[in-house]
Amino acid sequence: MSDLEKRRKRAVEYILENESLTSDLDDAAALKLNKWGSRLAASLADETSDMKHKKGLEHISERIRSLRRLMRNINRLGGRVNRLDEDAQRDRFELIVKYARELHGERFPKFSDEEKERILQRILKRRDNPVELVDALTVFIDDAAGDEED
Repeated sequence: MSDLEKRRKRAVEYILENESLTSDLDDAAALKLNKWGSRLAASLADETSDMKHKKGLEHISERIRSLRRLMRNINRLGGRVNRLDEDAQRDRFELIVKYARELHGERFPKFSDEEKERILQRILKRRDNPVELVDALTVFIDDAAGDEED
């Protein structure tokens, strides 16, 4: 197994080993979020293909932490959306946007408060279906960052 394959495996394990990233979601929504997070973790590892193993691990560690924070907040909004008041939903969405920007850097655009509100309201239309809600959140993040699903 090459160093890159080891980093890919480890990055995905960082996601799959942490049950708190999906603990508020039903099984189908949790699976969707885990697949999305695993894909991103593997792509973070792929960015280190020209690095030695230790340097590559160091390079992706902060971004993996951001990915985990992002997933945890998607989990909390997705699993608790119908118990949160509007301010709590906005606060959770603010954290999702914050960690998506932390993960993707300048590729992730800055949104005005009005844009965020419009996006959140569009996403919340799927509030009664956790899988669709998680899908809407992850598609929003991928689209905003210019990522395409493999």
